[in-house]
Amino acid sequence: EHSLCRFAALFAAYPFILVGVRQVAVIIDMETGPAVKLNILQTIADIFKNEGVKGFYGGFSSLFIGELITQVLVASLTYGASNFLLKNMDTLRENVSAGISLMVSSLTYKFNVVSTVKSVSTAKMTCSVPFSSSVDCYSFLKRKNALGRGSRLFFRFAEEL
Repeated sequence: EHSLCRFAALFAAYPFILVGVRQVAVIIDMETGPAVKLNILQTIADIFKNEGVKGFYGGFSSLFIGELITQVLVASLTYGASNFLLKNMDTLRENVSAGISLMVSSLTYKFNVVSTVKSVSTAKMTCSVPFSSSVDCYSFLKRKNALGRGSRLFFRFAEEL
């Protein structure tokens, strides 16, 4: 039930996430050359005009898959650790979910990167790279060694695409 609510919230919130990512992409695009700065309403109208309703969910599939994998792994590993490994250690059992969640989300972070890159791939900007699918985007980012972009707490890197 909790996971179903999470997925419903993710589906409902994703168009707003996409608009926010596009707003940041416009700022980056302005740094690399002449670009038109759009406000939030203009961005929404631009997405709807050029891509339709489907445009508000560009990159959603990879984010959904990453979230699904995260939920399944966190629930399974937390259950296993709490009931088998830490059976008599009540203090550790209370915090095991947070630790496991952190580890698993670092493993599935690449799905977030693909989703973010894919969400701007259909925009008409100099910073966007067009992809036919999320798999195509994943392959491209893997070749460029860019699936971990921004994943480190310290010493972040962002290779040029």
